[in-house]
Amino acid sequence: MQLADAYESRIAAKFELIYAIGTIAIETGFLPWKASLPRRVVKLLYRRALAALQDGCPVQALVALRDALDDAAVFPAISTATELILDGRTAGFRFSKVGDDFVAIRQECLGAVLGEITEPAMLIGALEEAGVIEAGHGNRRGKQVHVRLVNRANGRIIAKPRCLVMKATALAAFLEAAGRGRRSGEDAIVVA
Repeated sequence: MQLADAYESRIAAKFELIYAIGTIAIETGFLPWKASLPRRVVKLLYRRALAALQDGCPVQALVALRDALDDAAVFPAISTATELILDGRTAGFRFSKVGDDFVAIRQECLGAVLGEITEPAMLIGALEEAGVIEAGHGNRRGKQVHVRLVNRANGRIIAKPRCLVMKATALAAFLEAAGRGRRSGEDAIVVA
């Protein structure tokens, strides 16, 4: 790896142990992988770490999500055991359970909300890192929600879709906090 400065060198040092363990595991026959795999994986992880530290989750993506949450056509409020007709704009829904308000985001529709601003995976990663997304059964990323989704275009029905489920208050706090501490020239996000 060609490192630009001491900052990148300190970050790269954190990946040395992962590379060393992978290499030793392959050389001793503990893992039946190709010898080139640890280097490729560590290189990829290192580049992703640098990109995440330099870019973070763009404020524009957070603003796009906040604005989408305010749009009832993109995140309609429903009750549980409801049938929801999907169109091209629906990215999720809001629901209440045991006195708490929740937001359910369909991962496959998040790209429509964010447009060309950023990859949905970057926003999802930021939400996971902040601990906003509730873990599903078996510690899976999404939870199944008891609602029937009907796709208007093809008539397909999805019973109990797997969604990213978050408490509405936790999501609002994340959006507000994530907008602070940005580089100069970027505004904080204020959730009304």
